[in-house]
Amino acid sequence: MTVATNERDLTKINIAIQQLEQGRSNAVGTCTLTPNTTTTTVAAPNCGEGSKPFLMPTSAHAAAEWGNGTL
Repeated sequence: MTVATNERDLTKINIAIQQLEQGRSNAVGTCTLTPNTTTTTVAAPNCGEGSKPFLMPTSAHAAAEWGNGTL
Protein backbone atom coordinates (compact mmCIF):
# COMPACT_ATOMS: atom_id res chain seq x y z
CA MET A 1 0.00 0.00 0.00
CA THR A 2 1.21 3.47 -0.77
CA VAL A 3 0.03 6.65 0.87
CA ALA A 4 0.14 9.99 -0.90
CA THR A 5 1.84 12.84 0.92
CA ASN A 6 -1.45 14.74 0.89
CA GLU A 7 -3.54 11.78 2.19
CA ARG A 8 -6.21 12.89 4.70
CA ASP A 9 -7.88 9.52 5.39
CA LEU A 10 -6.49 8.41 8.76
CA THR A 11 -7.64 4.83 8.16
CA LYS A 12 -5.40 4.54 5.09
CA ILE A 13 -2.49 6.06 7.00
CA ASN A 14 -3.04 3.68 9.93
CA ILE A 15 -3.21 0.64 7.63
CA ALA A 16 0.05 1.67 5.97
CA ILE A 17 1.75 2.02 9.37
CA GLN A 18 0.40 -1.36 10.51
CA GLN A 19 1.67 -3.02 7.33
CA LEU A 20 5.13 -1.57 7.89
CA GLU A 21 5.07 -2.91 11.45
CA GLN A 22 4.21 -6.36 10.05
CA GLY A 23 7.21 -6.24 7.73
CA ARG A 24 5.31 -5.38 4.58
CA SER A 25 7.82 -3.04 3.06
CA ASN A 26 7.82 -4.80 -0.34
CA ALA A 27 11.35 -5.93 0.49
CA VAL A 28 11.01 -9.69 1.03
CA GLY A 29 8.76 -12.67 0.43
CA THR A 30 8.84 -16.41 -0.11
CA CYS A 31 7.36 -18.85 -2.59
CA THR A 32 7.73 -22.45 -3.66
CA LEU A 33 7.93 -23.07 -7.39
CA THR A 34 5.42 -25.53 -8.83
CA PRO A 35 7.20 -28.72 -9.99
CA ASN A 36 7.17 -29.71 -13.67
CA THR A 37 5.62 -26.44 -14.88
CA THR A 38 6.91 -23.23 -16.37
CA THR A 39 4.81 -20.94 -14.17
CA THR A 40 3.98 -20.49 -10.50
CA THR A 41 1.26 -18.19 -9.18
CA VAL A 42 2.21 -16.34 -6.02
CA ALA A 43 -0.20 -14.43 -3.79
CA ALA A 44 1.64 -11.30 -2.68
CA PRO A 45 -0.73 -8.63 -1.34
CA ASN A 46 2.18 -6.31 -0.56
CA CYS A 47 3.38 -6.24 -4.19
CA GLY A 48 2.15 -3.97 -6.90
CA GLU A 49 1.88 -4.27 -10.66
CA GLY A 50 5.38 -2.85 -11.13
CA SER A 51 7.07 -5.18 -8.61
CA LYS A 52 10.14 -7.06 -9.75
CA PRO A 53 10.78 -10.30 -7.85
CA PHE A 54 14.35 -11.53 -7.57
CA LEU A 55 14.56 -15.26 -6.86
CA MET A 56 17.24 -16.79 -4.65
CA PRO A 57 17.56 -20.58 -4.26
CA THR A 58 17.33 -21.86 -0.68
CA SER A 59 17.92 -25.59 -1.23
CA ALA A 60 20.64 -27.65 -2.88
CA HIS A 61 18.25 -28.75 -5.63
CA ALA A 62 17.17 -25.18 -6.37
CA ALA A 63 20.81 -24.06 -6.38
CA ALA A 64 21.62 -26.78 -8.93
CA GLU A 65 18.71 -25.67 -11.13
CA TRP A 66 19.88 -22.06 -10.76
CA GLY A 67 23.44 -23.05 -11.72
CA ASN A 68 22.20 -25.03 -14.75
CA GLY A 69 20.18 -22.06 -15.93
CA THR A 70 16.95 -24.07 -15.71
CA LEU A 71 15.35 -22.02 -12.95
